Amino acid sequence: MPKRHREKSAQLTGDSDQQKAVQVPPIKKRKTCEDEENIQKAEKKQTYSVEILCERGNIYNQDAYFVMPNMVGVLDGHGSLGHNLVTEIVSFFDQTKLQNTPAELMMDELVSHLKEAKETKHLMTFNGSTLVAIRQHPEHQDDPKHFQIIQVGDSRCLRVFKNEKDEIDIEWLTIDHDLTSPEEHKRVIDSENGTIIARRGRSKTLCYLGLKIDGEYSVNMSRAIGDEHLIPGGLLHTPSTYDFIQHEEKDICLILMSDGISDVLTDDEIREQLQSSLTLPSIYEKVKELTYERSGRLDDATMVKLKWI
Repeated sequence: MPKRHREKSAQLTGDSDQQKAVQVPPIKKRKTCEDEENIQKAEKKQTYSVEILCERGNIYNQDAYFVMPNMVGVLDGHGSLGHNLVTEIVSFFDQTKLQNTPAELMMDELVSHLKEAKETKHLMTFNGSTLVAIRQHPEHQDDPKHFQIIQVGDSRCLRVFKNEKDEIDIEWLTIDHDLTSPEEHKRVIDSENGTIIARRGRSKTLCYLGLKIDGEYSVNMSRAIGDEHLIPGGLLHTPSTYDFIQHEEKDICLILMSDGISDVLTDDEIREQLQSSLTLPSIYEKVKELTYERSGRLDDATMVKLKWI
């Protein structure tokens, strides 16, 4: 996937950690009174604090986040106008009342809105976004420990917990929608126009989903919001969902993140950093340090942390 560049820094937290919010156009999403009110509602209802970090990469910001009373999420745009697309997605979630509807219906409504909105209907080709979100499970509203994770693309959800040795450990709760997945690979190959393009990324070989239209346009995902030129090649916006039940004695937090984090840090490096500090700025500092050592190209990076209190 073409590397995305974003431009916003913001942290909202119920803990003592605070980071000054910085806003650089064209991303419109910033810390608002409504965000703070929604975070307070979420913290009161779900007994967790919310911390957000959204940092710009080398050029301009295509990452974003949204905050609702019972759902938070991370977006990672791509394409030359991906930043405009994610801005409209944030606006949709700011206004929608669909946070308790089935995830697939929610995505259908989002895509329908993007196709009709005058701001984005021309952006749905050659631009797209990932999404990873977590919400109170709509079928278990009476259980504050039962959550549902929604994913489209390669943004991820990380569980941070204490293992049997009482050490901080990690577990990925989502599986990337890319062509390293046998099921996704087969689905694309079986589609009428699907082609697989192998291309080396910054630190690993990435498989790209491509469909030739007056040239070669591709992303390294098999599912995304947008990228309609790749739908005949097998691309979907259908989400995957994962159930998560919090274990009070083990679980510390969940972290939603864009690939500006997970593409840079290995699992061992993430684990080691979290054992040193659970704050999001400390993780991002490690990302910057290793990025400049390994490639020199800093991607946008967004994290949303839900920490049990």
